[in-house]
Amino acid sequence: MTSPKINLKKIKRQKGYVYQLDYRLNGKRIRQSIGPDKKEAELIKTQLQKEFLLGNFNLSTTKQKSISLNELSEEFFKAKKNIIRDSSLNRYRSYFEKLSSFFSAYFPSVYADVTKIESKYVKEFIDIVLEGRDKDQKKWEKKTINECTKFLKSLFKFGVENDLLNEIPLKKIPILKVSKNGKADYFSDDEIENIFNKIDPYWLAPMRFMLNTGLRKGEMINLKWDNVLLQKENSTITISSTDDWETKTETSRNIPLNKIAIEILEQQKGKHKEYVFTNKSNKKMHPDEPYHALKKALHALGLKGDVHKLRHTFASRLVMKGVDLYTVKELLGHSDIETTQIYAHLSQQHLQTAVAKLE
Repeated sequence: MTSPKINLKKIKRQKGYVYQLDYRLNGKRIRQSIGPDKKEAELIKTQLQKEFLLGNFNLSTTKQKSISLNELSEEFFKAKKNIIRDSSLNRYRSYFEKLSSFFSAYFPSVYADVTKIESKYVKEFIDIVLEGRDKDQKKWEKKTINECTKFLKSLFKFGVENDLLNEIPLKKIPILKVSKNGKADYFSDDEIENIFNKIDPYWLAPMRFMLNTGLRKGEMINLKWDNVLLQKENSTITISSTDDWETKTETSRNIPLNKIAIEILEQQKGKHKEYVFTNKSNKKMHPDEPYHALKKALHALGLKGDVHKLRHTFASRLVMKGVDLYTVKELLGHSDIETTQIYAHLSQQHLQTAVAKLE
């Protein structure tokens, strides 16, 4: 057997640089983190290479580090605080609570040492939450389960990147197939008129602005005057991450403004030096404030929905006016066209009109 070639790499981690040995042994690629000391890494590399030259290929590589699920999560949440959105962090904490409860009850050895986890354990977790076998919690949707298992994978990846684990202990995590044939739920023109007549007048401006731009709630809340360009032609707003807020797709986009959106911005001028829209105390609004304002109006009218439904309504109106899905995708800031496909059924009449032109 040919002696494996060992590569010594300098890898950037969150806490600084570490040295890593990278080689293949018995058909398996091995990445062994040594630490920040280059001399120690070079010494271990030399010793390992010598063993290979002597024909010792059945080496026991670095012993897998042991860490509990709770310890790993604590390090994860500590590192991610103030880096990712609060809403994402809260969602991850919710996932962890469920995972923690499951493993501590059913597989305590895994809870005490995540390196002992196996795919069948995760499969058991999925079955329980999917079938609603836990009396204390309702059934989970497939999409929620997939997000939870992705979080688990991110947790392991974080452990490796920060030298808490030598390698990801679970290579394959089951992902459930989720149907993407859903249809967008939007407000009709009459419903929009009734909602805007019923809602607290203070919240009318941000709601109308979202309806005419397709902004997400977080994008509206974090929109700053620095990202607004008002001019005679081609007025736009730029949606981009800031030091204290990150866009959903971690990318930026420019959105052209129609006359209604421009008029709303003109009316908002001078109300706050930094943010375009604020709460009634003229401070940055909490996400719950516009949510409850709209919900109150919807409840009074006997309608279902939330703030995000305004974004669906924006996109649905465009499609029904004949705007192609790729243009709608760019305006909404979707990362892929599949997400925008939920509006495809609304364009059927437009398509029928198009082919009729050949008659």
